[in-house]
Amino acid sequence: ITLSQLEDLMREERVEEYIKPVDRLFLEYPKVKVGNKSEHALLTNGNPLAARKLKIDDKYRVDGQWLRLYDLDDRFVALYKYETEKRRIMPLKMFLNN
Repeated sequence: ITLSQLEDLMREERVEEYIKPVDRLFLEYPKVKVGNKSEHALLTNGNPLAARKLKIDDKYRVDGQWLRLYDLDDRFVALYKYETEKRRIMPLKMFLNN
């Protein structure tokens, strides 16, 4: 798709037909949403998060499990990886848009 075509699609309000949200690439990984402002701040700064405070289904609390992390506004922010030994999740890749 060219920039010119994209501009036409925007005018026609049809961009969503061609441009998809990045988190759609990672739907195979479980979704986890932070639950408070403190976790939100840690997430958006790319810090590790304590797994015990997050709502992660037990079947996904497996060492190396990748997770899709969302902020308080339900925006996709990052891919994280579960660490069983330290009971935390660590950032793999951040997808922030400011």
